[in-house]
Amino acid sequence: MAGQRDWPLYSEHVLSLAWRPTAPLVLRLINECLELFCNRDIGVAQLCHLGEVAHTLEGRQSATATEVLDSVGDAVEEDGVSPSEAARVYSLLALCHDPASQRPKLVLQTLHGHAQRLVHRLKASQVSDILQCLVKLQQRQAISLVLTLSHRASRVFKAFSDDEVIMVLSALMILGQHDEQLLAAMEKHLPGRLGKCDPEVISTVMDYCLQMRCRSEPVFEAVAENFVCHAERHTTLQIAKQIVAMGRLNYLPQFQPHSLIEVLHACIHLERFPMNYMSKVFRLYFLQRLQAQGEPLDKNALGQLTQLHLIRVHLLLGS
Repeated sequence: MAGQRDWPLYSEHVLSLAWRPTAPLVLRLINECLELFCNRDIGVAQLCHLGEVAHTLEGRQSATATEVLDSVGDAVEEDGVSPSEAARVYSLLALCHDPASQRPKLVLQTLHGHAQRLVHRLKASQVSDILQCLVKLQQRQAISLVLTLSHRASRVFKAFSDDEVIMVLSALMILGQHDEQLLAAMEKHLPGRLGKCDPEVISTVMDYCLQMRCRSEPVFEAVAENFVCHAERHTTLQIAKQIVAMGRLNYLPQFQPHSLIEVLHACIHLERFPMNYMSKVFRLYFLQRLQAQGEPLDKNALGQLTQLHLIRVHLLLGS
């Protein structure tokens, strides 16, 4: 009988033959794997791997996956889990999620307790993975765990990849929780990475700030400066999200005069016209600042100002 050391070989064979779920070799491998976990000869991570394979082969109603979930639940309740095992169990539960089943709910309650005790040991990727699983598992009621994970996210924020930043902030928006320490971490680490990050990160950050009503000057100023320097990298939707967040939170970035004209002109193409900015441009003080910079107004800038003036007049007459 094969021991735990043979598990990778079994799983690789089963996965490689997943397109033939009824093949005799696949069935034999699955049966041997089932015998292994019934005899408790494999660990939690291997059980989760087997459950993922069974789900791939047999779908949500897989009898094998159900047996695996039972064994995983017993292991979690009796022995506890390591940080990496906790993340794997959450992933398996999310993969096999069935709102009508009671067994996973009981496993989740125990798992939440373990995760809170382990949270200080979780890596950035594990924090991201677990938050995403909580969304899939519809765990909005796990407020204490979500806040604890959010706090951990503030500690490891620098280690998040762009995709992980997006996943963490998106999950927290769906779960409806905000941690001031996470905002502080964003204020500290985001300004230095905006120039190189995926523009979608910036859009997600602004979405998060808007939904959580976070009027953060360090974040907003960094976003505004990045937009001026790298506007061509952003899609129309990404630009709109940045402008809408600042507008609804009543924040006016300290743009230089020429930069402000460029930003407002871009709004024409977005069909979004921030009137508070428009009125600022046509004040005498602003025009004096523009001249004081020592840069003459070229035909392009004059043309942009003319278009902005016409749009402003049109909006005032139409209101």
